[in-house]
Amino acid sequence: MASKIEGISKALNERGGESDVDLTGTRYAEELRAVGQALEAQGRFVSVEIEAQGSGYWVRAEVDESEEAEESFGSILKRTFRSLVQSDSRTIELRYSAEEIQKLVQDGQARRRGTNAAPDFFSLSQTLRMAGAYIDGLGLTTLIGVLVKDGGITIRYSQIKESKHDIQVFYDYSVKKYLRRKNSSVPL
Repeated sequence: MASKIEGISKALNERGGESDVDLTGTRYAEELRAVGQALEAQGRFVSVEIEAQGSGYWVRAEVDESEEAEESFGSILKRTFRSLVQSDSRTIELRYSAEEIQKLVQDGQARRRGTNAAPDFFSLSQTLRMAGAYIDGLGLTTLIGVLVKDGGITIRYSQIKESKHDIQVFYDYSVKKYLRRKNSSVPL
C-alpha cells in the first residue's frame, strides 16, 4: 500500500509542477493547529486564508485592530455594529516552510504537555485543527486551502481516487472505441 501511495504522490508531483506534497506523512490537523496558535499570538482576526504551497503554507490574515473593551453585552453589540460599518483591520501575509511548521508543532506540543485545560473550541487554532482533521479523515486527500471568515469555514481540497479493473475491461473499451471510430465518417 505504501508503494502505491508513493507512486501516486510521485505522479502528482510530476504532473502538478511545484507541488511536493508528501501524502504518506501529511497531518493537516497538527499543522493547521500550529499555524492557528502562531496567529493567535499576534491578536484577533477578522478573516484568515491559508493556502497549501508545496510542503509549507501561505497565510493571509486581516488583523482586528478595534479597541478592546470590556466584554459586556453592550460592548459586544457596539463592536459588532462598528465592524459592519467600518473596517478596523490590517492585512498581514506570512509564509511558513515545512521546517517552520514542524517547529511550531513541537512548540505547541511542549506548551500543552502537562496541562489539563480544556481547549476553546471556538478559537482559531481549534477551528483550523478541526478543518485539518476533516481533511486527514478523508484519506488520500490534498489540502488546497482554508478560509475562515464571517463565522464560517471553507475548505478546498483534491482527492485521489483509485479504481482497479481487470485488463479485459480496458480491452473491451478500446475495441468499442475502435469500432465507433471505424463506423464514423470522421477520418483518424
